[in-house]
Amino acid sequence: MARMSEHYQFQSALIIQPGALGDTLLTLTVADYLRRMVRCRSIDLMGHLDYCSILPGRSDIRRVISIDSLSLSCFFQNPKDFDPDTLELRLWHEYDIIITFLNDSNRYFVKNLMRVQPECKVFAVDLHPPKNYQSLIGNYFIDQVGKELRIKFFNDPWRTMRIYLLASGKDRTRGREILKQHGLNTDDTSNPITLIHPGSGGEEKCWTLSRYIDLAKNLMNNQQQVAFLLGPAELERWDKNNITIIKSITYALDTLSLENVLCVLAAAREFIGNDSGIAHLAGMMGVRSHIIFGPTNPAIWRPLGPRVRTSGGNGIWPEKL
Repeated sequence: MARMSEHYQFQSALIIQPGALGDTLLTLTVADYLRRMVRCRSIDLMGHLDYCSILPGRSDIRRVISIDSLSLSCFFQNPKDFDPDTLELRLWHEYDIIITFLNDSNRYFVKNLMRVQPECKVFAVDLHPPKNYQSLIGNYFIDQVGKELRIKFFNDPWRTMRIYLLASGKDRTRGREILKQHGLNTDDTSNPITLIHPGSGGEEKCWTLSRYIDLAKNLMNNQQQVAFLLGPAELERWDKNNITIIKSITYALDTLSLENVLCVLAAAREFIGNDSGIAHLAGMMGVRSHIIFGPTNPAIWRPLGPRVRTSGGNGIWPEKL
């Protein structure tokens, strides 16, 4: 059984996460660990507001702080040249533990943070596991935190099954309104709604659009409503003909904010998509999700959540679902 460290007791934590949506959401595993294992009462996240503003009120994150609103470059200078007296220190003094995914090879960032708040436990967590790592990335994050805090921790089998991001009734109501505005019938339970997200931040991680089109047609032939979620990457990367093809067979939701994407996911029956940040969002919300992998390894990068299944991976694409 896990055992609380006798050395550390924390009230208020800050997690610094400079990554995009997927990395930001995976940080919730660390927040969950701090709440359950360290009994941390208050957990804040510093990150890009485009990705983390959806977290307060729906997750273990109490407050988000814009990483873009702060000048952090001074923390990367040699500690010999670092002068903490030139900084606004109030923010950093709120916390007794700071965990950062932002770091440098010399560890100047961590060393200078420690000078700003000497009484605070400060350490870095690596984002990328070693090549031979074969467990979920969330476990890799938590293993590092546990070692720093001297907490003996067993492999929690429920970690992959938790809902880390809880949509509200208001979110679901808003999601149904958006789907109705785009022509879908949210009142017809005999024709459930499936959302397909054919994109990803990395183009190499995308199943071919023609296969998604065939999948959408098959679903509609089986009395399901289908809508495509199209993000900025798809709108910038794709030829306009691709979007025209999608709109010729079904609905396309292509102007939604991240919060509205969360809302429509909460209102839909199922999500299908590539290894992407939106896939992690759907999985961690508890949405029934089928995630398609190609070059990446689902044993490491599979979204967390109680209703996630995967196809393909490790260089092998599925022919069909």
